[in-house]
Amino acid sequence: MIKIECPHCGASGSITPPPKEFIIIAPCPQCGELVVLFREKVVAINRSILTSGTFEEKRQHIAEVITTFLDSVGPLPPSGFSDIAAIGGFGEGAEIDLAPTDQSGGITEKEVRDFINIDLNLIDKKEHFEELFGKIE
Repeated sequence: MIKIECPHCGASGSITPPPKEFIIIAPCPQCGELVVLFREKVVAINRSILTSGTFEEKRQHIAEVITTFLDSVGPLPPSGFSDIAAIGGFGEGAEIDLAPTDQSGGITEKEVRDFINIDLNLIDKKEHFEELFGKIE
């Protein structure tokens, strides 16, 4: 068990830690605001930006959340995809080389390409977000 604290309301609790490289997005049981858990760090998500912000505001907010984790958790293991760090952005029509370096049955090149070209562009639509991550209350 690990002890975590909601960055929105300060409520604390203990949970069984997820596998090391999993990212969990869930509402706080106390205040209902969204938080992201990666390894043993919890970061607040601003729901109003995700539901009402512009595409650029949403992208900037998600980038800030990810950067917070990268600055605090130390080195990450190899991703299994070559040159993925050189993407620079997922704008409309982005071309990405997703040559897999590991054929161990993980996420396929097609699944990653579909996420980037379809899901990422739809994630700001409430119905699609809830289909991927669950109902927002």
